[in-house]
Amino acid sequence: MNKSVLEYLEDSCLKNKNKIAFIDENKSITFAECKHLALAISNEIIKKISYTQNKAILVFLPKSIEAIVSMLGIVYSGNFYTPTSIDFPKKKIQSLIKTLSPSLVITNSNNKKKILDLGIKEEQIICYDLIDFSKDIYSYKSNEKNSVDTDLVYTYFTSGSTGVPKGVTINHKNIIDYIDWACNKLPINKKTIFGNQSALYFDITTQDVYATLKQSATMIIIPEKLFAFPIKVVEFIKKNNVNFLFWVPSALISLSNFKALDKIVLDKIKTIMFGGEVMPVKHLNYIKNKLPKLNFIANLYGFTEGTVNSTYYIVDKEYTEKESLPIGKSIENKRILILDEKDDLIKDKDKIGEMCVLGTSISPGYYKNAKKTKEVFVQNPLHNDYPDIIYRTGDLAMYDDEGLLIFCGRKDNQIKHLGYRIELGEIETAAISLNDVDDCISFYDDIKRKIILIYTSKNIDDIDKQIKLSLMNILPKYMVPTKYHKIDNLPLNHNGKIDKILLKSKYR
Repeated sequence: MNKSVLEYLEDSCLKNKNKIAFIDENKSITFAECKHLALAISNEIIKKISYTQNKAILVFLPKSIEAIVSMLGIVYSGNFYTPTSIDFPKKKIQSLIKTLSPSLVITNSNNKKKILDLGIKEEQIICYDLIDFSKDIYSYKSNEKNSVDTDLVYTYFTSGSTGVPKGVTINHKNIIDYIDWACNKLPINKKTIFGNQSALYFDITTQDVYATLKQSATMIIIPEKLFAFPIKVVEFIKKNNVNFLFWVPSALISLSNFKALDKIVLDKIKTIMFGGEVMPVKHLNYIKNKLPKLNFIANLYGFTEGTVNSTYYIVDKEYTEKESLPIGKSIENKRILILDEKDDLIKDKDKIGEMCVLGTSISPGYYKNAKKTKEVFVQNPLHNDYPDIIYRTGDLAMYDDEGLLIFCGRKDNQIKHLGYRIELGEIETAAISLNDVDDCISFYDDIKRKIILIYTSKNIDDIDKQIKLSLMNILPKYMVPTKYHKIDNLPLNHNGKIDKILLKSKYR
C-alpha cells in the first residue's frame, strides 16, 4: 500500500509521462511536466524553510494548473497545503490566516499586494511566476522520501452550518484509503476525462485530482465564469469530450432549470456523481433523459472530515419526484453507526438517529482546535475496551426496507413546531416535487414560530397560495410552511452549495 499520495504521480510518470494530466483555460501539462513543476516549487519552499516539515502553506492563486502543481509541490517539500480563493472577502481570508498561521504563501505577482496587505511578510511569499523552472529535475530538492502516511496533505477550512471556520486536517493515509476505493469501485481509468466543477478548497476536487494522478486520467478545469451561463458550460463539456462529472447538485440543477441539455447532445458523458447536497429526483430525471450514453450514476454522501465520501448509492432504478434518493451503504473500510439519543445502536428500519463514522479515512481532527476536535471525534460509545474513535457527523439518517441509508437532514435542521418534531429536508423534498418549483430551501423562524419556504420558479405569477395548497395535499398540516418568498436565484456559497446562512439572515 502507498504511504504517500505522490506515489500516484510518480507511477503515472513512469507509465504515461507524456499523457496530458491537467488542462485549464490557458494551457495543459503532461504528468512528467506536472512532476517537474511540482519539484521546482518544492525546491523553493525548502530553500525558505529548510529542515522544517509539516508546516502550513497557503495557496493564494486562481483556480488553475499553477495552483494544482503548487499543492503537489508543497507535499513534495514535506509540508501541507491550504488552497483559498483570491476572490474571498478580505475578512474571510484574515480569519483563515489567523488560524492557519502559514509559514509561507504561494501566490503570483498580480496578487502579491493582497497578501502583503493581510500582514504576511515579504520573506514568507513565493511568487509562482518568478520561479526558475528551467533546471534539471534531479537538481531540485524534496522531502518525499521522509514522509510517513500520517503526515498532513492538506487542511481545508469549512464553516458547515455554524458559520465558524474549522480547519479539517487530512493526511496521506486518509486520501489513499478513499482514492484506492474510488478507483476500484467507480469507472475511472486512463480514458477518463474529468470535468472539474468544484473549487480547489472543496474536497470533491480531491477525487478529481488524485484519481487523475492514480489512474493516469485527465482532469479539465471548467472555467468558473462559465457556470453563470449553463449553455456555455454544456458547450465546453461537448468541445472537450468530458466523460465524467462529479459535481455538487446545485450545478446540475442549474443545467436542468435552464434546459441546457435540450439542444446540445452530450454523447460522451458516461458517468455522473453528485454529493454535498440533496439531489432532487426531478432534476436527476431530466439529466438522465438527456444523456444518451450515461451508464453510471452515483449519489455520494460525505463530509470534509471523512475525506470526500463515506457512503455511496449506485442509482440503478427509477425514482418518482416525490421520493428521496438513498445515500446507500458505507464505502469499503468505513463503518456507519446510527445512534439514538442515548447512544444506543439503531438497526431497525425507519428509526432516525445520528450518523457516526469510523475508519482509516476519518480526519485526525481540527487544526489548532483541540476543544472542537474532542466534541465530535469521540470514543465509540458502544464500548470502552480500547481506543476506537468515531466522528459524530451531526447528520440524521435511517434504514429503508432494503437496508439502504436514507439521509434525513441535519440535527440542527430538525425543528420543533406546534409540538411536532419536523425535518426541514422533508418539506424541501415535497416542495421541489411541484412543477412550479425549480429549487427551494426552508428554515424556521424561532421568534415568530413560522416555517419559511424560499423558492425559485419560472412562473411569473404570484404562486405562493398555489404552492401552499399543493403542499397541503402532500404534507401534514403542521409541516406546511406559513411564509413564502419567491426569488430569482438561490445564492450559492463558495463551495457551490446554497448559502443558507445568507438566506436566513435576509428572510428571517
